[in-house]
Amino acid sequence: MSFSNLPLVWGLLGALVIAGMLYLLQRLRVRHRLVEVETTLFWQQAMEESRARVLVQRFRHPWAYILILAIALLLWLSVAGLRGGGNAQRDHVVLLDGSAAMAIGERFPEAVSLASDYVGALPEDARTVVLCGGRVRTVLRPGEESLLLARRLQDAQPEASPNTVARVLQQFAQVRGNRPITVCVVGEHSLSAGELALLPESIEVRQLKVSERTETNAGITAFGVRPAASGKWHNVDVLLEVVGPAIPDLQLDGVAFANAPEVTVSADGSHYHFRDVPAHGQSLLASLPGGDALVHDDHAQFVLPDRRPITVAVQAGVADVLRQVLTADAGVVLQDTVDAETRVVIRSVGSDFGGQLPALELSTMEQAEDAFLVFHPPGLDPDQVLDDLYRGLGLNEIDAMSTSAALGRAVTMGAKPGTSKRLWVWQKLLHPDYDFVNSRSFPLFVGLSIRWLAGFEAGPDQIAVGQPLSLADGAVKHEGGQSRAFSASFVPGLAGSYSMASDVNASGVAVGSKGFAASLLDPHSTGVIDGFAAPLPAATTATASGYDLITVLLFLALLLLGVEWLLFRTSRIP
Repeated sequence: MSFSNLPLVWGLLGALVIAGMLYLLQRLRVRHRLVEVETTLFWQQAMEESRARVLVQRFRHPWAYILILAIALLLWLSVAGLRGGGNAQRDHVVLLDGSAAMAIGERFPEAVSLASDYVGALPEDARTVVLCGGRVRTVLRPGEESLLLARRLQDAQPEASPNTVARVLQQFAQVRGNRPITVCVVGEHSLSAGELALLPESIEVRQLKVSERTETNAGITAFGVRPAASGKWHNVDVLLEVVGPAIPDLQLDGVAFANAPEVTVSADGSHYHFRDVPAHGQSLLASLPGGDALVHDDHAQFVLPDRRPITVAVQAGVADVLRQVLTADAGVVLQDTVDAETRVVIRSVGSDFGGQLPALELSTMEQAEDAFLVFHPPGLDPDQVLDDLYRGLGLNEIDAMSTSAALGRAVTMGAKPGTSKRLWVWQKLLHPDYDFVNSRSFPLFVGLSIRWLAGFEAGPDQIAVGQPLSLADGAVKHEGGQSRAFSASFVPGLAGSYSMASDVNASGVAVGSKGFAASLLDPHSTGVIDGFAAPLPAATTATASGYDLITVLLFLALLLLGVEWLLFRTSRIP
C-alpha cells in the first residue's frame, strides 16, 4: 500500500486523528437543566439555554460510530491517494526508439502511438519514458500525467543516429541496482544475446514492435581515408562503401572535383576506392541521389587532415645529418630563412632564430641533464606528456642502453612547461660516431618531432556516430546547438559538423577552434540485417505493479452515506 498525494506516515497519522476525533464526538451527550419561565412566550429560548454538551462515562452507539468512521476514513484515503497492488516495488521503463531507422515510412508515429497506449495502463508513480535518439532525454517522469507525453513528443522526430537502446538500458541497470524493472522497447532494438545475458535478473525486457521495413533503400555504410598508397604526402585515398543501387558523388568544400581522381569500383558495385585526393583540411562530402526510404544515410561527411608540406627553417651551422633526413621527407620543405610560411625552426639553444616559433633546438650536455627535453604548453601534466611523446616521437625504438654506454652518461627524457613548443636534443647525439644517427629509428624520430612541433595530427581514419573518438581535452559543439565538455574520449551522438576548442573566452566564443564531422555509418539503419539482435518477448498493456483505488473509495463512501440516511430515517441510529 502507498499514497500518491501524501507520505505513508502522514496518511496513517491522519486516519488515527480522524478516528480519535470521532470517538470524542461520540461520547458527547446533551445534559438538560431545570429552568423556570414566567410565560410560555419564552419556552423555546429556555429550551436552548438549558441544553449543554458534556462527556459521558460510557461509550454510546458503537454501530453508529463504526458507520461514520468508515465514511470518514474512505474520504480521507481518497484524498491521500491510496494505491495498492501485488508488486508496488516494480518500476516500468519505456524506451522509445528515436534512431534513424525509425524515420522510414510512418514507423515513428506508430511507435509513439504504441508507447502512449502502453504508458496509459501503467501506474503513474512507477513509470518512466525515455526517447532514445542521438540525444537521450526523459519525456515522462514518475508521477506525471500521461497527457504530457503526447505534448512532449508532438515535435519529436527520429535523429541521424544509430540505435541507443542498449546503452540506455545499461545505464538504467547501473543506476537502479537490484530494483525490479520491466523495460519495454518500443520500435526496433539492438540488444544482442550477450548483452541480454549481462543484465541482472531484476530487469525484464520486452518489446512492442513496429511495422517491418518494406521500402527499398540505399545508403552509405562506410566512409574513411588513409595515407595515399602512391606515397604522395599531400594526398589521401578515400574508401567508400554503399549498400543498394546508387552511385556516390564526392565534393570538396561544396565543389565537385575539377579533375576526378582515379576510382576503383568492386565487382558488386558496393566498394569505391578514390585515389590521391588532395588533403588540405577541406570538408569532404559523399552523397547519394536520394529519393529512397531513408535520407539520413544518403550523406557522409569527413574533414580531411591538413597534409600540406611543413615549412622548416634551418639555422646555418646546424648538423648536416638533420638536413639530409628532412630533405628525404616528402612532408617537409626546407629553407634557410624564416618567413610567413615557416611553421618550425631548427636552431641551437639560446639562438633567437625564428623567435617564438616551435623549435627543435640542439643543446649541450651541460645545458640539459636530459638527452631529450620537451617544453610543453602550461597546464599539462608533465608525466602524461612524457608518456604520450615517448611513443609519439618514436623514442621507444631507440637503443638507449648502447647509446648511454657510448656516451658514458644515461640517456633520459624530461618535460617541463614553456612559453612555446620546443624540443631540446643533445647535439652530441647527432655525431656520426654514435649509433643514434645510424639507426633506423633516427629518421622516424626527426619526422615525428617536426610534425609534433608543427601541430600536425593525422586524425582518425573514420568518424562514425555512436563510436568513441579520441580527442584532446576541451569542449565540443554540434551544428544543431548541442554542446558538452569531454575528456580524452568523445562519442558523437548525431551526424553533422562539430566544432571543438581547447579554450572558450568570457563571451563563450571558442578560441583556436578546430572541427570534425561525424557520419551515420550504421548498416542496421540502412537495412543490412545481420541477425545481431536477439528476439524479445512481446509486451502486454495490462498493469503489473498497481492500480488506482480512489474511484472505488469514493463510491463506497457514497454508498455508506446512503445507508446512514436510511438508518437515520428509520430511527435505527440517533
